[in-house]
Parts: sequence; structure tokens; C-alpha cells
Amino acid sequence: SLNNGFLPAYANLGVAYFLAQDYRSAINHFSNALKKYPDSYDLNYGMAVAQETYGDVAKAIAHYTKCQEIRPDDNNVLSNLAKLQLQNRLFQEALATGKKMKANKVENAFSIIAESSLHLKDYPTAFENIENMDPNKSEKFYLLGYYYLLKGEYKQSLDAVERLLEKEPTHYGANLARMVVGFYLDTPFRLSKSEVHQWGEVNAKVFYFINGLIDADNGNWDKAYLSWEMAEGLFRGFSMAGLSS
Repeated sequence: SLNNGFLPAYANLGVAYFLAQDYRSAINHFSNALKKYPDSYDLNYGMAVAQETYGDVAKAIAHYTKCQEIRPDDNNVLSNLAKLQLQNRLFQEALATGKKMKANKVENAFSIIAESSLHLKDYPTAFENIENMDPNKSEKFYLLGYYYLLKGEYKQSLDAVERLLEKEPTHYGANLARMVVGFYLDTPFRLSKSEVHQWGEVNAKVFYFINGLIDADNGNWDKAYLSWEMAEGLFRGFSMAGLSS
């Protein structure tokens, strides 16, 4: 059983396992200690970081949320929580967290509010916060390109995306947006096979799928078939057998 006087030791033991990259053991130790100390900031924060690293985003969000309840103005917790809420498509929650960050003058508050608002189709709020972002941050041009893309203003989107690609030519989101915008503007943009695979297999399939759309739109069905064959398994139920049946 746990001794009431050894809370720091239990927290440090969880941290020790985490630093040894034994995340399962770290989670087990934090979990056992939280049964006795459910309102401990240190234990909840340790559990949140361990669960995030282990890949259980939902549980990480739950423990970051608990940390935020314990220390409402902890900017580090707010930033981590907002990031995971966006990742888990909890856009209303991310927006609320972003507004708390803005009130606390946290540096990336504008980007959190802007991205959440774009997903929620609140374009005026999104644009206002994009405009307030640091012009030296690449995220500003990525979100601006995304904003214009969603608004159907493709030339403005292309300009923003290309400005970002000048600074960061390997930015995944910008390259993907460039392909999509090129499709709408009838100015196809393609990457080599080696370039496509620099972001991993799943992300490469996204590029192959869009390549297929471009080829199909141009009537090049043989090329489209080959591209979609490379993208097989990207979406549930998407297979070449289904397309060719």
C-alpha cells in the first residue's frame, strides 16, 4: 500500500521509469499513486506526459485537463492540452483552451484559435487571429494558405503556401496544400517518389491519392490507376478492387 507521506517519491519513481523509456511501468506507477492522490498536480502531469508519449491521446487529454483544473493559469499545460485537442479533432475544446491562452498572453494562442476556428468554419475569427500571428513564424503562412483554400480563393492560397515553401521546402502540410491548390488552378504540382516518401508511408499515400485525382481529371486513367494503387488502404473501404469492379 502507499504511504501518505511519500507523494514526491511516487512521482519521482514514475519519472524515473519514463526517463528509462519504460512508459508502461511509468503509467502503472502514476496510476497507482493517483488512486491515493487524485488531485496531485505532479502525478496528473506525469501521467499526461507518459500517456501522450505512449500514444493514448484521450487519456493524456484527460490528465492535462485535470492539471488545468488544479492550476488554471499553467501556460505549459494549456499549450500541451490545446495541441492534443486539435490532434484529436476536439475543435470546440481547443478553441476554449486557445482563448484561455490568449488571456494569459501565451505565444501560440493565436495559432490555436485560428486553426480551431478554421475547422469550425468561423472564417472571420480565423483570419483575425492569423493576422495577429508572428510574421516570422511559418505557421502563419500555412494557416493563411489553408484559410484561402477553404474560402475558394486559390491564387491567394498559392501565394501564402509558396512563401512558406521558400522558407521550409520540406513542410508536409504546405506541399500537400500546394498539390491541392494546383489541382483547382489547373497547374499540377508533383513531387518525386523519394520526396513523397520522406514523410512516411501513410503520408505518401495521401500524395499518391491526390496524384490519382489530378490524372483522372486530365483523363489519364492509366496513370490514375497506378497512383491509386499506391494509395490503397489509405481510406477504409478504398481499394483498387472496388474501383475496378
